[in-house]
Parts: sequence; C-alpha cells; structure tokens
Amino acid sequence: MKYGKLVLGTMALLAMGLAHAQQSFDLTFSTSAGISGNLILTGTEIGTTGEYFITNATGEINSNSVSLLATGSNLWNSPSTTNGHQNYVTGNWYYDNVLYTGASASFNGGAPFDLAGLGLKSGGQGMNLYSINGQYVFGDDHLYNGGVNYVPANVIGGAVSAVPEMTTYLQLLLGLTLVASLAVRRHAQAAQRTVRA
Repeated sequence: MKYGKLVLGTMALLAMGLAHAQQSFDLTFSTSAGISGNLILTGTEIGTTGEYFITNATGEINSNSVSLLATGSNLWNSPSTTNGHQNYVTGNWYYDNVLYTGASASFNGGAPFDLAGLGLKSGGQGMNLYSINGQYVFGDDHLYNGGVNYVPANVIGGAVSAVPEMTTYLQLLLGLTLVASLAVRRHAQAAQRTVRA
C-alpha cells in the first residue's frame, strides 16, 4: 500500500489535466429553406468560461459532408471581434467559431452562438450558423447570391448537447477506484483489530 497513494495521486493529476481537453457537442438543426444538418463540433474551452473555440466539425448538411471554413483574415468591413473573440472572414461570411454553454450563453439570449457564429463548408458552399437576439439563423452562399442574407433556423431539441468525452469516463473510473481502495483498506483494518482482540 506504500505506493497506493502515489498511484492514486498520479491518476488524480492525470484526470485533472485531461479535464480541459477537447469537448464534443452534438448539433442538429433545420431551416425554413429546407436545409438541415447533423453535426458533431469539437472544441477547446477558453479558460474556464464555458466558451469553446470550435476546432473541428464533422457530420452532414443536406447529405453533404461538412467541415469548418478555413480561418481567413478580416479582409472586409466586418467587426474584428465579437464578445471579445477574434472574427475571421471567408467569402461572404465572418465568424468566430465560438460555442457558448451554460451561463456564458446569456450573452446571446441563451443561444450557443453569437452574431459571428460558426463558419462551415458543405457541398462546396460557405455557410454561417449564428444567432440574433437568441434566435438561430443560417446563411449559405446559394441563399446569399440569391439576395437572401439568412433564413431562420431551428435547433432540434432546443439546445446543443455535450457528448461525454473519455475524460468523463476516466474521472468516473478514478472515483470508483478511490472508493473501492478506501473500502478495502477499512475492511483490512477492521480485520486486523478483530484478530488482535
């Protein structure tokens, strides 16, 4: 048991270090223009704010695979930041690729995206999913070139949901191991007291 505390301490430090690893989120949406998507977004938390910088997007929009737009530079007259986050410009869209969770979503009327939103690419088109006063909106190059800047969007289920990461399971395993080791230790101490008596 001499090394037991060292092993448990090492596991605890490892779990704490992994707690700020990347987090994944499921997002399903549909629009009044017949555009729908099922996405898995992966991002890294910005400090401990509940705000995540999205670094990867997979899934489909209208049966076409999806990815993030390349983070272009701020080339035209768009705001350089939104809620303090750097904006990027690609084609017709500016975006910051920040997803808000919990209390931080109150900046956007409870929506997980701000006015800059998420820059996506699917079917050869640039796209933007963002919010205006807590309402989701969606725009793509086809709509934009047709003279429509955006259409209302509905996020099915009303929210973006987090996907449990391996760190969640590691922390559960760590907790169960700790409880089990304490129970075994107490049982061994009780047995020793019984033998002595």
